[in-house]
Amino acid sequence: MDSKKTESGINARAIDFAKFGRLYLKKGNWNGTQIVPAEWVAVSTADNGLIKNAPISYGYMWWGMKCNPNSQDYLAMGDLGQFIYVSPDKDLIIVRNGESYGVKSVGEEWVVWGDAFCQFAGALP
Repeated sequence: MDSKKTESGINARAIDFAKFGRLYLKKGNWNGTQIVPAEWVAVSTADNGLIKNAPISYGYMWWGMKCNPNSQDYLAMGDLGQFIYVSPDKDLIIVRNGESYGVKSVGEEWVVWGDAFCQFAGALP
C-alpha cells in the first residue's frame, strides 16, 4: 500500500470555503447553533503580536488587515492562491480559488490579494 503524507490544508470547493468564512463572520454561529466558541473566533482572528512592522497581523491561521478604522478584516491563505477574506464591518466574505497565486511578487502574494480585497470591501457602502 502506497501512503502519502499531507502536511496541512483543506481541499474544498469555493462554496465550502465561503461557508467557513460565514461561520467566522457570524462569530462561530451557524443558523442559531454555536459551532465554534465566539471567544475562539475573536482570539484566532486578533493580532497575537508575533509579526512586527508589517501591514498585516497574525492570529491563529488567520491574517488580520486594518482596512478601515471601524473593523479588523482577516483572511485565511492557502497554497496556490486560495483565500478566504472576511470583513465584519461590511458583512462580506470573498473567496478566491486558484491554480496559482496569479501575481509576480513571490513571497508577498498576500499583500497583492489582501490589498485588492481591502479595496473591494472599501468600495462598498
